[in-house]
Amino acid sequence: MPEKRLASQSLCCHPGPRGAYRFHKCVASGSVTCFVDNDLQRELNNLSMPKQYILQANVKKVIKEAKKGTLAQSTDTRYNPLAAPCASKPDIWELRWNIFGELYRMYYSEDGTRNPEFVALSFTHKITHNLTNAQIKTNQNAAIAQAQSLYDRYKGIHWGHAKSNCKHCM
Repeated sequence: MPEKRLASQSLCCHPGPRGAYRFHKCVASGSVTCFVDNDLQRELNNLSMPKQYILQANVKKVIKEAKKGTLAQSTDTRYNPLAAPCASKPDIWELRWNIFGELYRMYYSEDGTRNPEFVALSFTHKITHNLTNAQIKTNQNAAIAQAQSLYDRYKGIHWGHAKSNCKHCM
């Protein structure tokens, strides 16, 4: 049985030995479809303009802290816990947001021996209102499985990461 991963073991919590980590958004072959951008845009379309700006700013803030390896040092309780491993899929981690009482998740992979160290795979709105715990868990496991599928499907092309000046790195 694999050893249980802890949130405190995430690269998000430990500054990189060579400075900031690279945080790449997974894209399909040919850099045409960026899954995270599409997912985030779908969620933004459901929000008012002011809420769109707030969600985008919060996503950028968390990614910036994750890249520096200082996310655990954040004092902003909206992100507690900030990053967490997904128990059902060992390749997948999640970043968590609670904005206006709505839960958002970015599923990603991390590996300190790889360039890029972080690969964002999907972004989702975690719906909990009027759902049972079993329904919430089923929906969450489906979202994690989708992220794992993207990880596996695009690993062979390095998740669409360009060697230099990658337009999908944040």
